[in-house]
Amino acid sequence: MVEIKKPHVLTLHEVKDNEMGVKEWFMSFGELLRINPTDEEFRKALNKDSPNSLWNKRPPELLLLDYVPQVWPHYETVGSHNYSVLMALNTDRPLLNETSYIKDRPDMIKVIRAAALLHDVGKLKDPANHKHPYESAQAVDDFLDYMKFNYREKKLCLFLIAHHDILGKAANPKDTTEIGTVRKICKTRAILQCLWILTVADVSTIKGIMDNDQHVLERIDKIAKRIAKDIPKYNRNRYFLPTK
Repeated sequence: MVEIKKPHVLTLHEVKDNEMGVKEWFMSFGELLRINPTDEEFRKALNKDSPNSLWNKRPPELLLLDYVPQVWPHYETVGSHNYSVLMALNTDRPLLNETSYIKDRPDMIKVIRAAALLHDVGKLKDPANHKHPYESAQAVDDFLDYMKFNYREKKLCLFLIAHHDILGKAANPKDTTEIGTVRKICKTRAILQCLWILTVADVSTIKGIMDNDQHVLERIDKIAKRIAKDIPKYNRNRYFLPTK
């Protein structure tokens, strides 16, 4: 039997020092989020083909992820995938009946973008770790403080990171995750829309999934709309903090 060697994952000491320290970088990223750019402006600010973009000034804590390989269905390193998710975000897309429940909520759009950046940082030590959503959420507290997130923003961001794969699992016929599980944790349509936008950006950039299941995004949309219709009227437009 041929022994397959596990790829070497670089340590902080093995990564060349970058232009910005971790606190300085996240403060700058937080400033970008606070001005509430359009999706196009946001992508331009992070464009990796621009030498002076914020993406190319990442601190080692994020730069390391560029060297962490992933297993199928991923074809990108963790860092490259995170970049793809950021570029794929569509925060203008309406959830139900051409209605967006976050259109006038720049605070929630800010949180979605931060969650997209940080949703897989828990893969640093083990890219195949199925518990990485929760471990990612446990690892980013300081980063959110550097970005000056308030309590509500931090709570929602940690929720999105910890549950970023649950909607995709509910749309997977081979997974045991039930729609009711998603419905239980999404108390408002706004929270559901945040999770849905992040999920679509995440799943749509995983080549192995898209190549093998051309209808996965349709199922995710269908489930999200079904859950949105089930959310009680008195909850639909209120801003509840996630319960978990």
